[in-house]
Amino acid sequence: MLNLRNLEEGVYTLQVDVAIENLKGRDWWKEWNLGERESFDGSKTYNLLPFLDNLRRINQQMTKSQTGAIARLCYVINKEY
Repeated sequence: MLNLRNLEEGVYTLQVDVAIENLKGRDWWKEWNLGERESFDGSKTYNLLPFLDNLRRINQQMTKSQTGAIARLCYVINKEY
């Protein structure tokens, strides 16, 4: 869902609902994951694998029981004149 509203002259709110469908594990998740005992070299993301695995599990549960957004991003935009 995308929702753009004008609050007052030059001020707008924007809401975007984020949904995913059929998120599947990828080989690169493990390759790009930085574990707790690894030294940081700038090429990996700390705890990427647990984050994406949990996101995949949540997506599977939502797919079985309901459809809907996993997040809502909200922005306020102020137009300068």
